[in-house]
Amino acid sequence: MPEMAARALAGLFALGLSLPAWGQQNALSVIDTHNHLHGLRAPWQGGTDFEGAAEVALDAMDRFGVRMLLIMPPPQPEHFAAGYDATKLFPIARRHPGRFAVVAGGGTLNVMIQRAVRSGDVGAEVRRNFRAKAEELVRLGAVGFGELTAEHFSMNPRHPYVSAPPDHALFRLLADIAARHGVPIDLHMEAIPEDMAVPPHLARRGRNPARLGPNMAAFERLLAHNRAAAIVWVHLGWDNTGRRTATLTRALLERHANLYLSYRIPPHRRREPSVMANRIAGPDGRLRAEWHKLFSDFPDRVMVGTDRFFVSPRSQSPLRHTADSAATLAILEQLPAAVARRIAFENAARLFRLGKK
Repeated sequence: MPEMAARALAGLFALGLSLPAWGQQNALSVIDTHNHLHGLRAPWQGGTDFEGAAEVALDAMDRFGVRMLLIMPPPQPEHFAAGYDATKLFPIARRHPGRFAVVAGGGTLNVMIQRAVRSGDVGAEVRRNFRAKAEELVRLGAVGFGELTAEHFSMNPRHPYVSAPPDHALFRLLADIAARHGVPIDLHMEAIPEDMAVPPHLARRGRNPARLGPNMAAFERLLAHNRAAAIVWVHLGWDNTGRRTATLTRALLERHANLYLSYRIPPHRRREPSVMANRIAGPDGRLRAEWHKLFSDFPDRVMVGTDRFFVSPRSQSPLRHTADSAATLAILEQLPAAVARRIAFENAARLFRLGKK
């Protein structure tokens, strides 16, 4: 047994877990499709340490049986002081082939979309520059475009609120580019089927507007714009509006064959009832019946996306506490082996064409 696989097995046993049936052929079986390396340091510390963040990630990957992480910049607005782009991540993927792949655009394409939303300018020059940047990211090795956002809530006064129409001209252009190159779009979007007030806890905590405009019809227009463009609606299980229900999700999957999902289990910080609606798992970690059925009915459309921030040991960022790898991966053990294999790695390998990179 290779040393890395042996370490992964040891990590599972140390956690009191046995190797699930779906992973018995390979102790490093999971492809986790949505994560971030946090290599930024405070201004007074100076410099960055993305390699240190990568080492933290590799240690966790070996402990949890994760073969590969897809890493990406978060979706950023214009002039974001804590921002970075994928140029910080491509060297990591080159130094650790087979362990990391880069999804790119959160620090560039998303900013360009935000600028166009603010200015209203989607003229020929804007589109030409946007296309050139997207094509450049593919040439540099991006396996997808992301993290992009159509609705991103502010969770504290320093955390940005970022919003754009899902069917904006640049999102539609990106769908065409993604389809031509066979790379997916990783999209962060809160579900807002109708005009609504911002939930009270978000009104108190961040820089969010008082009211939210509907976005689901526009999202469906984006999905219909180019059926060859795969769009991954991320963060299933982390619902900040209370509207991302199993019923809504099932209806979208039935209508749009190019829609995919990635799920995460956020940390439980309160006893139920929680401010977080539509968690796919209960406090005991068990997958709720309506989501178990959805995963089983659409096994080719769901992937793991823990949304973990792997923080450099030289950084004091609290972001390391925002995700739960163990709880997210434990969902796989509750599914039939064939379904779990698809969700754990087969879907991601196919959709992001990881065997061809």
